Amino acid sequence: NHVYPPVASPATSAEAGYRKLVHQDIEETGRDNIWLRDEINRVLVQNELLRHRFRYLAFEDERRRQFEMERRVQEEEQRRLFEIEQRRREDAELERRRQEEDERRREEERRRLYEIEQNRRLEEERLRRLEEERRRR
Repeated sequence: NHVYPPVASPATSAEAGYRKLVHQDIEETGRDNIWLRDEINRVLVQNELLRHRFRYLAFEDERRRQFEMERRVQEEEQRRLFEIEQRRREDAELERRRQEEDERRREEERRRLYEIEQNRRLEEERLRRLEEERRRR
């Protein structure tokens, strides 16, 4: 006494196939949604990592710019100090030369005055001798 399952009519069979397809589609859509949610989360994590990386790179870039600016300011200050020291040395050298020149002129003036004085004495001596000779005559 074997019982056969009832035979479905073609309409009932098509409806069952349609329901099975819809059920499979819903299950597949659910799996796709889970996959999409996982992908979205993965991309969000990646975006956050990239945002952090760019923030760090911007910070490093700003630090590098600041360091470079400070280095340029220091170099400029060193250059200015060097120029000031150079001018000071040049001024000191000019002053030394001026003093040497002044001393040379004073020495020349002393010699000239000495020669004038010597010539005056010699002239006085000559005039005195002439005067004595004239008296003797």
